[in-house]
Amino acid sequence: MRYQIITEKSRADFTAFAPMHKFKGWVDKGIEGELLFDPATTTVSSCTITARTTDFDTGDGERNSAMQEFFDFPAQPKAGFTLNSPALLEKKAEGRYKGELTGNLEFAGVTREVPVRCFLIQKKDDLAIGLSLKWSFKTFGIKRPRLLFLTVKDEVEINASLRCTPQQEAPKEEDV
Repeated sequence: MRYQIITEKSRADFTAFAPMHKFKGWVDKGIEGELLFDPATTTVSSCTITARTTDFDTGDGERNSAMQEFFDFPAQPKAGFTLNSPALLEKKAEGRYKGELTGNLEFAGVTREVPVRCFLIQKKDDLAIGLSLKWSFKTFGIKRPRLLFLTVKDEVEINASLRCTPQQEAPKEEDV
């Protein structure tokens, strides 16, 4: 079944670490995409997710401006994940699945293959998806920023909570 991300019910959070400090941020608008999931085979055969980088927020206007400039978000207005190949999830209980998706993450004009932990809860009217990954400045070839005289550590934790609605398949000519 094809599921469409419900933008207004989806968000992603990111946490960067520096000595004695955490930098937190989120994006809670501008997330779009779809997922193709077959509960009978527990297979995710397609997954595409994008987020507008101009909507990334840290709760601090100056830090937001510094982040926009550092990553050149105006030139790279979207970040996204695309599944590389079908992924078989483990059924944990009725309507509950978990596993790993491997795909390409595009961020700040750089694309790298990343593993993403995935948790699905299928309900009658929607699908809840939890995604979790660790992002690395080094892996993406980006120098770590210095903020408030602190150099950010290499790894950034990213967690997303997405809500999706099932989409009706378009009728085929032979069905009419």
